[in-house]
Amino acid sequence: MDPQFFETPADFRAWLQQFHSTEEELWVGVYKKKTGKPTITLLEAIPEALCFGWIDGKTRSLGAEAYAYRFTPRKPGSSWSEGNLKTAKELIALGLMEPAGIHAFENRGPDRVEIPLSEEYEARLRTQPAAWEYFEKLPPGKKKDSVRWVMQPKRQATRDQHFDVLLACCLAGERIPPLR
Repeated sequence: MDPQFFETPADFRAWLQQFHSTEEELWVGVYKKKTGKPTITLLEAIPEALCFGWIDGKTRSLGAEAYAYRFTPRKPGSSWSEGNLKTAKELIALGLMEPAGIHAFENRGPDRVEIPLSEEYEARLRTQPAAWEYFEKLPPGKKKDSVRWVMQPKRQATRDQHFDVLLACCLAGERIPPLR
């Protein structure tokens, strides 16, 4: 991993214009505010990436001064978060979306449907007041992602394993491993 740092969204957009169709990934370095170094933020980078059909993924710490975010081209049929759908629609309306971004948007998978936690799992979670309290206080997006992680696997055994991890994490006041 060799991150590239961009001072402005325009700098990142220029890179995407040149390389979006030939590169398979880019680690974007983002300096922490306390460094005072000019840097693009993740919230500035995501719309630029969407314009070219790219998406952010993994995050890595680069120590005390920076983070790196992995950006890759979207795969056809991939699902889009509600936030990215909204942003993409706004970018299209503003005329900022590039042909590659429009192509990725038009070839996305079915929109995500909110998956509820099963009644059985909710009842089990409620039997542990501390776990239920922690779960209820999760930010809405983290809560949805946690529920999806538990409920999405095809095999019941995998769902049960994921629920056991969720319960243990909530009791410990921690997020599930994929959301840490």
